[in-house]
Amino acid sequence: VIEFLYIGSIEAAYCEPILCRLNIKRVVDISGLHPNQVPREKKTHCPCTCPLETAHHRQRLFISVVNSEEEDVRPYFTEFNKFIQAGIAQKQNILVHDVNCASRGPTFVIQYLIQGSNASQLEKEISNEVIASSERYFGLVNFGNTCYANSVLQALYFCKPFREKVLEYRTKHKRNKETLLTCLADLYHSIATNKKRTGTIQPKKFVARLKKEKEEFNNFIQQDAHEFLNFLVNHISEQVLAEKQQMSNARVRAINGTEPILNGLPLVHQMLPNSESEPTWVHEIFQGIMTSETRCLTCDTMKIFLFMSELSKEQSHL
Repeated sequence: VIEFLYIGSIEAAYCEPILCRLNIKRVVDISGLHPNQVPREKKTHCPCTCPLETAHHRQRLFISVVNSEEEDVRPYFTEFNKFIQAGIAQKQNILVHDVNCASRGPTFVIQYLIQGSNASQLEKEISNEVIASSERYFGLVNFGNTCYANSVLQALYFCKPFREKVLEYRTKHKRNKETLLTCLADLYHSIATNKKRTGTIQPKKFVARLKKEKEEFNNFIQQDAHEFLNFLVNHISEQVLAEKQQMSNARVRAINGTEPILNGLPLVHQMLPNSESEPTWVHEIFQGIMTSETRCLTCDTMKIFLFMSELSKEQSHL
């Protein structure tokens, strides 16, 4: 196929003269058959004719995958690619084989040629077992001066609790109107469900909505990423609070005619919690306390300052 890489049938894998002639040092078995299960007629019993007096030692990788069109073979690609890369790095010839060289073998080799040897440097670095195979790494196209927003959106995407809540919001809430949060949810969904692991995406809808929501961002002037982060998090928090209050009011209206009145208000209204006073998932992720310590170099006296981060309509800072 390429230098150091061969593909063949199960007969080739059990033919010592062929393996010796091609100097095969590694074998990938995708037949799904244990060596004891391979039919005798598939094995060649001719001895090796090379001058080496010692037996050949070959590393073997057995991939137990069912030979069926319905079987998802993608989970095996990482292990396969690592085995191939290690052999090529040592300039060892490798044979990949299935039963008849017509199904699994070519599939694994083709994906390696696409994602392995010809992959980008980023794809090579992230194709390890430490990083989940479901993770995606996408850059956001810059529309003149939107780098401040792109950097924040990517940082928040990799804040996993925030990303999960945004995607959950997209699933649970009906699309009555377009908001900054719905645009963000669509953007994150397009990244998380993309078939590729790396690439670029144009956040056109989000940027357009941002310019409508905040006049200060509706220009081509460079903006501050920290200010944008504060605005975005507070804006989402306010929207979530407003929607919770709307749901609370709807529940009150639904049973207003059947519940008794106390002090001029429906009794059920007094029993419901105040949505504006309840923390949202935005508060749970971002609100907290930061401490700053200042120590005197002369007397070793230390002062501790506490900063309470709040999310509110009045304060537009974390």
